[in-house]
Amino acid sequence: MAILNKPPMPHPYYDEKIVFYRKIDDDAKKIAENFVKGLPITEKILSNIFLQYFAAQKIEGDFNKDFFECSMIESPFADEIVFYFSRIFFHIGNIKEKNWTIQLRKNIGGFTPDIIITSKLTDNKLNNQELLYSQKSKEEKIIAVVELRAKEWVRAFIVEDNSKNYWKGKKEQLDIFSKESKVYFQKYADTLRVGLRDIFVITPTLSVSNQDIIKSVANQQELFAQSTGIPESNLIILTENRTLSEEKTCTNYTTYFEKFLEGLVKK
Repeated sequence: MAILNKPPMPHPYYDEKIVFYRKIDDDAKKIAENFVKGLPITEKILSNIFLQYFAAQKIEGDFNKDFFECSMIESPFADEIVFYFSRIFFHIGNIKEKNWTIQLRKNIGGFTPDIIITSKLTDNKLNNQELLYSQKSKEEKIIAVVELRAKEWVRAFIVEDNSKNYWKGKKEQLDIFSKESKVYFQKYADTLRVGLRDIFVITPTLSVSNQDIIKSVANQQELFAQSTGIPESNLIILTENRTLSEEKTCTNYTTYFEKFLEGLVKK
């Protein structure tokens, strides 16, 4: 009987990791609550992203020695940041009673979008014009496909640089300039049975270098739309700064993410 009453054995990896992810979730819930109250949220989101980038850089510094090299902050985005955004959507959906389902990096037809948001249809009469996500249920439809991308990935779509050295040393060596890459998002749309208007790309900073002629968010959105077919407003840039740094994280931030959420909750 003593064995039956024995407290559960600790699971160090789980116990420590669940505390970490619950902290991220708590931060995401506060963001959602502030959004519903009508408060600006992008500044705090950028601050939280910077803290996660900073932590990853510190970890890289601790381990990048003695014949060991790692790169934890290269594209695609770290799991923690994608989880953070997915929980923001989750909590907003709950607070607003939107009947959303948030799917985090679920593989569908060979594609694994960072986040898919589906909404349950309250009307059983399905409109043939609506683009339905039929794998799960005919009573649900996709209202948004969200990709979180580092600035290098976004920049590759808009800068005429065919050099193979562009991706040298990066984990995700995409041939963005191939003909196949030009229909990258169209393949997403066809597989998920959504329109390009339903696909959104979120990136923290302006994806340009000092030598680029692109100098503004609007300019970058225009060129990205021309290259991908995605509406200009669907490229959501959180700050006009080119880098995330402690002194610049909370400056020059935009309101594109708030506007995106406002449109989302109206669907």
